Amino acid sequence: MLDSKSRKMLIYLQKYEIPEDDYDEITFDDFYEKYTEYAGISESIAQAQVRYLEKLGYIRYCATPTGFLYGFSLELKAYSRVEFAHIELVKFLFKSIIVPIFVAAVTSLVCMWLNGVFK
Repeated sequence: MLDSKSRKMLIYLQKYEIPEDDYDEITFDDFYEKYTEYAGISESIAQAQVRYLEKLGYIRYCATPTGFLYGFSLELKAYSRVEFAHIELVKFLFKSIIVPIFVAAVTSLVCMWLNGVFK
């Protein structure tokens, strides 16, 4: 689930001008410089937000062959965040409402059968 600051960062990233020769990759230095000024936050908070978005699968880190992280790119989940939020809501409702109701109904029927109600 996204908090308001992460959602604000994703909206900014979707509007971010990415040069065509960079293969849709955003460098950390360039992004932090522009975003901290835009959002009025410190660079450490912006870094924490980027780590959080990476953990949730909205962005993917870009690295050199030696393993040095130099930036990130947006994943499909970042471009379709409303659709993915809808999918997560449906999963939550299914797990927390539909499944417990079904289990309760089956349990009640089994108890009634064991007590001999269905003779």
